[in-house]
Amino acid sequence: MLAHTLGVLRGCDSVAEVIVISRDPAAWELAGDYGVEMAVEPHDSGLDAALGGGVEIAARHRAAAVLVLPADLPTLGVGDIEALIAAAGAEASNVIAPDEEEDGTNALLLTLPVAIGFCFGPGSFAAHCAAARAAGAAMAVVARPGLAFDLDTPRDFARLPPGFGGAA
Repeated sequence: MLAHTLGVLRGCDSVAEVIVISRDPAAWELAGDYGVEMAVEPHDSGLDAALGGGVEIAARHRAAAVLVLPADLPTLGVGDIEALIAAAGAEASNVIAPDEEEDGTNALLLTLPVAIGFCFGPGSFAAHCAAARAAGAAMAVVARPGLAFDLDTPRDFARLPPGFGGAA
């Protein structure tokens, strides 16, 4: 799944740099295979803190924006990433993509400096939108099938496209 995500990002001309944040040595190796930067996630830091560290790395690299993208989006495509970036330029400086139930956050594009904190976990879609409103930061919503379908439950795995990861 990480290989799929990295392949999509590397195929997107609008993405200048990719940083993988993980504590898994297999992810570090795969990041190297794709020629992307690796940031070691501190043990027991939690996702939100690890992402904060990623934002710091992006700021040091003088990035204009950060795209937070989990690696559990099996139907993600280059067009999905381009749609997020287009929405950031056309509608708002921050863009969110909800999961199918509009409960979780499956992609979050934030302009630097980041005006809102990360709120990942149950209810993160509403929490991120509320954080943006509280900060006075505009937040556009991009709902696309490739961004909405994530793998969280056995039912989700049963819906995998044929041939993806050995699924039938």
